[in-house]
Amino acid sequence: MASFSVVSNVASVNAQASLTTTNIGLQKALERLSSGYRINRSGDDAAGLVVANGYRSQAAVLTQGVRNAGDGLSSLQIEDGALNNIAQLLDRMSTLATQSASASSTVDRTVLVIETDSHALMQELTLRRKELVRRMNKHLPAPFLTYMNIKISQYGR
Repeated sequence: MASFSVVSNVASVNAQASLTTTNIGLQKALERLSSGYRINRSGDDAAGLVVANGYRSQAAVLTQGVRNAGDGLSSLQIEDGALNNIAQLLDRMSTLATQSASASSTVDRTVLVIETDSHALMQELTLRRKELVRRMNKHLPAPFLTYMNIKISQYGR
């Protein structure tokens, strides 16, 4: 009779199984290290992944909110500068009006210079006002703009 035998190395099979398990663990550890996240897949922790994704999306929304606030602050600073320039123009016009009304200002040449300066200041004031209204129309809500346009038209003529 012929004998039939199968030779196997049980220790080698066990070592290969252990090596495969170790490689899977190594891959997970490298994935976590490279991404910086503890949970990368739903297989790691399904409920934890949902919570983590929720936090990530909230962080993205809040970061955009901070950017939007910074943009709004920049716009307000520009409009504040425009209002300061208008206030300086109005102060200069007040000074010129007081100077022209002064009794010591009897020379016709001085009056002509004051009138010329006042006219130039009025043109500059009109340009600044139009630019400020244009910027406000771009950034502010309609009800506020209606109120501001009424107020500006009362004093802007």
